[in-house]
Amino acid sequence: MKTRSQNYAERAWGCVHPLHPDASLLVASSDAKDYRSHAMSLPVMILQCGLAQTVAFVQHKGVEDKSYREWLEHLHLVLDKAGSNFVSDSRTVGVMDYMLLTRQALEAASWLKRYAEALIPASEELRGGSHA
Repeated sequence: MKTRSQNYAERAWGCVHPLHPDASLLVASSDAKDYRSHAMSLPVMILQCGLAQTVAFVQHKGVEDKSYREWLEHLHLVLDKAGSNFVSDSRTVGVMDYMLLTRQALEAASWLKRYAEALIPASEELRGGSHA
């Protein structure tokens, strides 16, 4: 039996690994770089602004930016909220359920962040820069 964190890690890997430059899908494209940037910053936004406001922000940005839509889809997949509308739930559930959903979303977003940081090169890395 796996822990919730192990399940999140496994699902997050399945979402982020195809974005790796060696994978065939995006090959270090600007979408992958944008996705990495969002994955790095959005968990902090959840903490600072709350889950409902972050989801609304990502939905708005996702209208024109595929990488935001993809991140939100990945968050939903990692949370494995089959049969539920995660986006709607973030706005309509009661306080206790909202707190639980926020905690779960933070944990799931953290796994997306870890894998994006590990697998998708930063812009400086793609230009051949090095870290000190």
